[in-house]
Amino acid sequence: MIPYLIWHEINLGSHRRQVYLRACEQTNMLIGVAGHTIYVPVLDRDEFTAQADSENQIDENGYTKHKLSPEEVKIYIGDVIYNATKISDILREDSPTLGWVRASLQKMGESVAYRIEQDIEAALFAGGVLGGNIVGAATAGVLAYNDIIDVKALMSADSYYYMGQYFFLFINPEQEADLLKELGPTAGTDWAQVRSVDRTKMGQPIAGFYPTVAQCVPLVTEVQRDNWAMVVIPPTHPFGPACIFAWKRPLKTESWRDPQYGRDVWLLSTRYGMKAKMVEGIGLISNC
Repeated sequence: MIPYLIWHEINLGSHRRQVYLRACEQTNMLIGVAGHTIYVPVLDRDEFTAQADSENQIDENGYTKHKLSPEEVKIYIGDVIYNATKISDILREDSPTLGWVRASLQKMGESVAYRIEQDIEAALFAGGVLGGNIVGAATAGVLAYNDIIDVKALMSADSYYYMGQYFFLFINPEQEADLLKELGPTAGTDWAQVRSVDRTKMGQPIAGFYPTVAQCVPLVTEVQRDNWAMVVIPPTHPFGPACIFAWKRPLKTESWRDPQYGRDVWLLSTRYGMKAKMVEGIGLISNC
């Protein structure tokens, strides 16, 4: 006798948002070719300084000559990221109507996507620390509209201005609540629906609705570390992207039979690397 009945479907539960890839330019240039590193030459804003010499100085010494000295930004492919599972014949015999394979693959995919999100967040955060465009929240533990304005001012001082492409504001749910409480649904604030043409500029679907805060699109995720918010230029910015994400092995699904144990094995794997490139295009707000 079966001691209990199984519900007619598997309840998959919730899963985390995937937002950080929006801040990256993705490349497939390492797929199918030898090598595991991309070298990106990056020039400084003040790479050259204009000279001023008199006619006599030029006659005597000639022109002062300079050459480019790009910074070497290297993107390394990391370890294999994977998730594997097994589904026994007995399990499928005892509950033949339940989609164990589909549910397993979905949860495996969610776990790999979560790892990608964590890795990109860490890369963007490290880039922001290196870039030095950091402000502390005016009120400890609370993210405010003016904090976003202040960090964008630092980014503008490094020539990363708003130039028609909305910046990304990565925040956690508590910080979203702070902004909603401060701004509210009142008319005349930036917390309004973005027009279709503006969503098109961002590469977002027309059907979506994206509120903006200080010319930033807030992307709320549990992955964003506590007490920190990030403002990042979009990949479409004229001086972007802030981060490059390189695939070596796209998401790959494999399965094979393990007859000795009466089961099937499923594997989902990928290889990738990422690096923050234009670090002044990443602003950090601390203690919020």
